Amino acid sequence: MISQMPKFYYRVDHASNNPSPMDQNDYNKEYRQYLEYALQRYLIDSEGYSETDARTKVLQDFALVEEQAKKAGYL
Repeated sequence: MISQMPKFYYRVDHASNNPSPMDQNDYNKEYRQYLEYALQRYLIDSEGYSETDARTKVLQDFALVEEQAKKAGYL
């Protein structure tokens, strides 16, 4: 799912209506949001967490949850 994300997204400059490449910081932020969501879904679907508990767990132990999800073949 996440590995299929395109490398660049385009944002429209509404003043000129010209698409401009998304800068790297925006891309990193968006990628991180997708990854956090994927890890939350892993905890909800596989480990039985509630949405609130999954969100909290990802915020507190991001690296640990990411490692568990990779070992389980979820990512």
